[in-house]
Amino acid sequence: MKKRILIVDDDEVIQSSLYRMLCDEYEVLAAEDADQAILLIDEGIDLCLLDVNLKDEDGFSLCVRIREISDAPIIFITVKDDEASLEKGILAGGDDYVTKPFSIHALKLRILAHIRRYSSLSNTKHRYYAKNDWVLDTVNHVFSFQNQPVPVSNVDFTIIEKLLSNAGCLVLRETLLDALADKNDAFVENNTLSVYISRLRKKMMKYNRDCPIETVSGVGYRWK
Repeated sequence: MKKRILIVDDDEVIQSSLYRMLCDEYEVLAAEDADQAILLIDEGIDLCLLDVNLKDEDGFSLCVRIREISDAPIIFITVKDDEASLEKGILAGGDDYVTKPFSIHALKLRILAHIRRYSSLSNTKHRYYAKNDWVLDTVNHVFSFQNQPVPVSNVDFTIIEKLLSNAGCLVLRETLLDALADKNDAFVENNTLSVYISRLRKKMMKYNRDCPIETVSGVGYRWK
């Protein structure tokens, strides 16, 4: 069965181009607005290609809504290449960021890497970590606090697994960077890791103001 990719873009030319590029390998769906995208995502997808500039709602806010119902990888496609936009995309819950014009071959490789990572989650040996009401279930890909699911991205999940499985111990920044590269097939810069951690803390503090992730300045992080 083909993996399902959703293209969210109100530009018919871009939609058509991406469809032709991907339809031989994937089942490709398309949405022109946020409401249509949410309906399709609710039916189940394996990856979302999301434009930042939509007519009815910007892609960043839509990404936040998507994260409430799906942990499928989200790749932003946009003409914006500034660091502020990149950070905003990461904080919204995106997994990757591609700027126009882009290499078709490079985009295909990113799609393949993210789908492979997402698909492998269901085949992962069952691991179950729990500490102070926080629980990580790797088979069902669920992170929760007091039995309440916490929406997180694949990158977030990798960070949580590494920290929670070593609760009480220091995890070096280099160790986290290696884990992200290994499990998400993507190179993550040192500064970007700080953004990921900041985003994750904000999510967790919505459920408990006492976030268990602490920073060991210049060295790494620890799950208290």
